[in-house]
Amino acid sequence: LEQYRGQVMPRNAGLLPWYHSLDMKILQDFNVKVGKRTNNIQVSLDIFNLLNLINENSGKRKQLIMNNPIEAVVSGNQVTGYRYRTATDARGAYLPTSLFIDNIDYNTLWRMQLGLRYTF
Repeated sequence: LEQYRGQVMPRNAGLLPWYHSLDMKILQDFNVKVGKRTNNIQVSLDIFNLLNLINENSGKRKQLIMNNPIEAVVSGNQVTGYRYRTATDARGAYLPTSLFIDNIDYNTLWRMQLGLRYTF
């Protein structure tokens, strides 16, 4: 944002950092003879966000530390003004060292599932 100070910022100049994810699926079929018929057992292994399994810094989404810096000052039932919201904790105000933090949720961490299918 600093490079556009005093100017109109171009469209899509304030995008979030790039996010990438890679999934992997491994299938293995086993034929089993039951009586005169041949049945099939299929074992599958799905790994979601494989890059995060290999390197914990890959495959993470970033989110803004503060996406709404203006807050309303309310007195009773009326808005009496607006103020700039600072990043604060229980001990007082602090300045963030980065614009983004890691968004740690179910979709950004690696996960694995094992599947079994029997066809006859």
